[in-house]
Amino acid sequence: MVIILALLGAGIGLFPPRVPANRSPRPGTDVSGHTADITRRPRSVAVLAPVLSPYAAVAGGTDTVRAVSNIVRRNEDSGAFHFVFPRLAELPLLSLGGAAPDPELVLRLEPDAVLAWRVQSDALDATGYAGLVQFELKGKEGSAERIWELIGKFLGDEPRATRLWRNAQSQQQALRARLPHAKPIRVLIISPNDSASTWIGRKDYFLSPLLQGLGAENLTGDLGASGPVGLEQILFYEPDIILVPSFVDDGDISDIYSNPVWQSLRAVREKRVYLMPHTSMFNLPVDGTALSFWLAEILHPVVPHMARDVYRTVYSNTYGRSLSDDEIDAVLHLKKNAHSFGYARFGASQ
Repeated sequence: MVIILALLGAGIGLFPPRVPANRSPRPGTDVSGHTADITRRPRSVAVLAPVLSPYAAVAGGTDTVRAVSNIVRRNEDSGAFHFVFPRLAELPLLSLGGAAPDPELVLRLEPDAVLAWRVQSDALDATGYAGLVQFELKGKEGSAERIWELIGKFLGDEPRATRLWRNAQSQQQALRARLPHAKPIRVLIISPNDSASTWIGRKDYFLSPLLQGLGAENLTGDLGASGPVGLEQILFYEPDIILVPSFVDDGDISDIYSNPVWQSLRAVREKRVYLMPHTSMFNLPVDGTALSFWLAEILHPVVPHMARDVYRTVYSNTYGRSLSDDEIDAVLHLKKNAHSFGYARFGASQ
């Protein structure tokens, strides 16, 4: 516990959720060059881009969120944030099919602000909706940092957004300094879709830089964009560890262990396959910080056990919601990873 406090001491633990200040946000320019016509801190927000968790982090809560899109519900109603914001599953949807919003539904709700991808908001933009704030995806971490910056400006609280981002970087830097020096650990990031294809995380996968910082090598880092590939291509690799992203809460790794084809990989035979905690690519100061400690323990079993306490501390200090032991068990997929090498260390009693 002393180690955890030392690593988090200069981080977001010093900056708990605050009561929103009574001040008006300054008009901010979004990615389309629009200046959002918002003269006060919004009291009602519709979140259509999957930036709900960073919005809640900078805002200090979710009380102002009135509606979301299908893509937000699919992408963010999972993992630890599911426990932080359980009413997400009950919020009205403003996109009945796909990601693009229905302008009529938006106008009927009349939120003070609408946060949307640029590509999903053409129809709404055409209506001249005054509170439209558009985001754009350009490059992984750079996009995430830019999104936090825009949310900070939009909420009139740039200092909090900047502080959370920089403190997360400091925490991860302190963690990396504690890791043993060794040759890079060979990692494969995959998610089997069916018997014919497998999704593979390549050099564009947003966690590749994080893995590199923790002394790991993404074996597919020399390939192009992430996506499905044939099984025979996967079998050319010989990873030390296989990581399976948890896109939704019903993710599983049992198919990998039970499929005889995968037994040709040493990582499978040695049970070094791990279902990752759900992580939002745009919520790196929160999800990325907690995941870093989990990954450090997976990659370097000699480091002290810290992940459970870090998940509890980071989410409590950011969102004001302390995760229970049962919730942390679910976030870390304790049951689904039960047969993976060394995973008993993540139990509450360890």
